[in-house]
Amino acid sequence: MTTQISHINFDNCNFKSKSVIQKPLLDSFKENIEDFVEDCDVVQEGCVWKWEFVHKEGCIKRTVPLFILKEVVDDSRHKSGEDPFCIYCSYSGCNNNVVSRSKYHFVIPADYESLEQQLDDPFDKDDHVFKDRTHLLHGLLHINGIGHLICINGIDGGSAFIPGRDIMHLWDLLCLYFRARKITVRDEACKTFRHISLIDGVRETCEGAMVTRLLFSVAFGSTWFGRWGYTFLRGSYGVSRDTYTTAIESLGSHPLTEVEEIVEKYKKKSLTPLECMKDLLSFMLQMRCGTRGQKKMDLNKDLWTVYDKVLMRRKNHVQTILNCKVFCKEIPLRQMSAECLTVTFVVRDADDNELPGMVGCECTTLPVNDVADLKGRVTRLIQGTYHALSNFTITEMEGEGTDELKENMWVKGDGADMDCNYVAEGGRGWLVTCICGAEDDDGEDMVECDTCKKWKHIECLINDGFKLEDNAGFICLECSTPRH
Repeated sequence: MTTQISHINFDNCNFKSKSVIQKPLLDSFKENIEDFVEDCDVVQEGCVWKWEFVHKEGCIKRTVPLFILKEVVDDSRHKSGEDPFCIYCSYSGCNNNVVSRSKYHFVIPADYESLEQQLDDPFDKDDHVFKDRTHLLHGLLHINGIGHLICINGIDGGSAFIPGRDIMHLWDLLCLYFRARKITVRDEACKTFRHISLIDGVRETCEGAMVTRLLFSVAFGSTWFGRWGYTFLRGSYGVSRDTYTTAIESLGSHPLTEVEEIVEKYKKKSLTPLECMKDLLSFMLQMRCGTRGQKKMDLNKDLWTVYDKVLMRRKNHVQTILNCKVFCKEIPLRQMSAECLTVTFVVRDADDNELPGMVGCECTTLPVNDVADLKGRVTRLIQGTYHALSNFTITEMEGEGTDELKENMWVKGDGADMDCNYVAEGGRGWLVTCICGAEDDDGEDMVECDTCKKWKHIECLINDGFKLEDNAGFICLECSTPRH
């Protein structure tokens, strides 16, 4: 059942829009974002806009600008030496998706003044806005609604005053508001801590870093992003969802005999029993959120002890979890109002074959009593979204000629150019065959065999006894073994 909803608002978020949102956005992501930026403050005509928010923390309010940057994927970018394809699609399993004609970047910079100077030419290769990993928020949405959360940096990551959870909540609402379809994130965050103690009258500082997705997976069964609905998408080195789940359950149920002193300390403060690793870690992480000063340092020290002395010694299960970095959230289509109907449609060729690389159903929204321009609207949407379909012409549409709109339908047509330069978002067309079982690019370092042109994980080769030298050729075991 679809949910009736008029619009997404920011009432329950610590960010508030300084400008009044005049109307709900009801259409596809492409139609929504193009309609929305018309009312935004223009920074660079046709490609950069600014949307100002106020962030409130307690009684303190600060203005925070969100920049929306449109990146057009075309031959001019390709000829200038820039890669027109999407590296984030490559490692998230979307590398075979048909290339979108443009994408929108949503950026909250750490240094507003520095970014505004770069916005005169945001695509300058020597000073690229999109390569900066210090942004408080950088999210990317392709014009077809498929997107990637590239980075979030809260207080632990360099923000002066905005917690990461507030930034994440804003990003989640933006995705809902503009009607994104699927968002991926590569979680490689570490939580750093510092503990200062007196040893023989001398102040000693201890610093460490704990992998956040390991802590949260064991404590809560999902990563930090799980509270916003992000779930396992794919593992590196051939790790499956079942293997990932088994590792989490095994570590979570591990007994606490090695840290009994720490358990005694915290079970006095807990309202529920602390019987296994999952219980202890979840309690300590929840307690950490409301702790400040020396108490937080002491808690960090205890957390590090559990992490280093217990978790990290279960190497196999730990490595399985560490090899799972890519998570995703799929946002179901919603019927936005009683007056309009969201129509989803599958694109097929004239021979009734679904086109390869299409990401499921496309969608648009029309008044329930207006079917006259449906064919034209769907045609414009398809042509404006994908490079390979820029000359696509609809020859047949389900329900064509009737006065009734259906929620799900198909369209057939001619003109798809599946041989153009912009068919697959991954672009590279790697053939991966590794001993770990991986058959696709997962974002880990690989090397190509000079003979068979198949790619292998460098780490897997080293673990298997191969010695790889810089600037030297590589021939895999299958190609170097004599055949009789």
